[in-house]
Amino acid sequence: MQHFQDYSRSASTIVSAFQGVLGRKSLAGALDERHILAEALFLRLVTNAEVAADRLFWSIMVGECFINNDVRLLQAANSLQTAKALYMHGKYMDWLPISDVPAKTNKYFRAVNPFDRLSVSMKNPCSEVHAIRNFIAHRSEVSLQKLIFIPAALRPTVPEESVARHLLANTTGSPSNFEVYAEALEQWIYSCCRR
Repeated sequence: MQHFQDYSRSASTIVSAFQGVLGRKSLAGALDERHILAEALFLRLVTNAEVAADRLFWSIMVGECFINNDVRLLQAANSLQTAKALYMHGKYMDWLPISDVPAKTNKYFRAVNPFDRLSVSMKNPCSEVHAIRNFIAHRSEVSLQKLIFIPAALRPTVPEESVARHLLANTTGSPSNFEVYAEALEQWIYSCCRR
């Protein structure tokens, strides 16, 4: 549960910073700095979730983290270096898209896979996280076309535009889309850690 608590504190800090961005006024004649900050904070949020998932995975692999008796490894390793060599052959585990994680991690567990517990209600927001992350990171036509889930009024029309209008958007009294995505990522990490 420590992995979740660490991630949750980090996510809360990022969401607080984002809420500060919401209250900022843009500078006249300049690229809206709120858009730059919103996208940067979104990337940080996603990266932190990936790091939390990675740390949890490797701590399970080397026996440092116990989830419950149902989560059993096919083969345990006695050190992180041995585990990475044994399981990943020196490669990095891709944590996005989150929907692909269970298939990637099933081969390491005998029964219950802690990375296969994402609730149905969180699957769409988590897939949107991946599309937005790729658009911010790559600014390509391909990544732009994958933003079809964003309402047309908020969707970038060319790769050079920002996706921040969508991240900043909310309906009266509801959380912003950024906060919805933050909650989805937090639920994913929590679902992996829960006993």
